[in-house]
Amino acid sequence: MSQTRTESGAAMDNNSTNQGAAVCSAKHILLVEDDAMVREHVECLLEDLGYKVTSAHNARECLRVISDLDRVDLLFSDIVMPGGMSGTQLAREIRQMYPGLPILLTSGYAEDVISGLDSIDARLALLRKPYRRTDLCRALQAMLG
Repeated sequence: MSQTRTESGAAMDNNSTNQGAAVCSAKHILLVEDDAMVREHVECLLEDLGYKVTSAHNARECLRVISDLDRVDLLFSDIVMPGGMSGTQLAREIRQMYPGLPILLTSGYAEDVISGLDSIDARLALLRKPYRRTDLCRALQAMLG
């Protein structure tokens, strides 16, 4: 059995990684992350998993970008971002524009910063930072089917 090491050093079966990439090769993710290094890293992870990725550096840019895209299968956004609009506010806006679009939010902040997510949508998912590649893959597969 072929294995690879994740960022945390844990062994992971390459066959499960390859199967995940095959499943998601046609999916398009809109990534919103204000930290350039994190954004580039996550974009590389997503592309390595087989996703097509479009990135935005804040919520306002995301709202401009999404209207120009032919198709988006999932919005993946940080919650705490500068620029006057948080990821939760972005999720509310996106829900009004695209009611069926899956939204995965991420944050490394305390619970009180991210409380109240249920008021946006019960189908909204949260992935806590820091997360491993396998955690990201599982969360995306759960949301995208």
